[in-house]
Amino acid sequence: MSVDNKNTFSPNQTSPSEPVPPVGNAARQHLRAAMARHEEGDIKGALAEARAALELAPQFAGARSYLGSTLITKQGRYAEGLAELERARETAMDDPALHYTLGWCYEFVAHRITRRLRRSAKGASACNNAQQRRLDRLQKAVNEYARMKPRPEQSRRVPSRERTIKSIQVKQTRSAIQSSETIKPCERETPS
Repeated sequence: MSVDNKNTFSPNQTSPSEPVPPVGNAARQHLRAAMARHEEGDIKGALAEARAALELAPQFAGARSYLGSTLITKQGRYAEGLAELERARETAMDDPALHYTLGWCYEFVAHRITRRLRRSAKGASACNNAQQRRLDRLQKAVNEYARMKPRPEQSRRVPSRERTIKSIQVKQTRSAIQSSETIKPCERETPS
């Protein structure tokens, strides 16, 4: 993951002629400290350092990317982590490493949710109907994600109609991910 911020313009700007303010050394130092703490196993401290970097430079896509991927992979906070990564993508639209991280994290989340679904399906006979419907919606969203997974040979510019369809699919996947965080695995019925 690169610490540099190579943004040429922010999402709120209409043209690349308005440059993004440079990321200061203090923000970069916080990100380096976050990575060092992460290596030492201090994930909470690493997240605090990444947030400190973002307080100093909210447009720092590298810090936001680090925060999002760490929330997803180390804390299982899927919705929050994906939201951070999407925000990073908005500020660094042309950063291929960020797009790779975002795609990888979506795949990571889909895998974890699918695994959770398979485990809970073993005890599905004890689930009530509402829980089963939620699990079915989640499985459908995971399947949709698998179909919409971008191929490397696709261009960066997506036609308007395809972008709209992809946006809807991503929103459905996010909605399913957020609702999955409240799903508890079904318990097996015990014969009495």
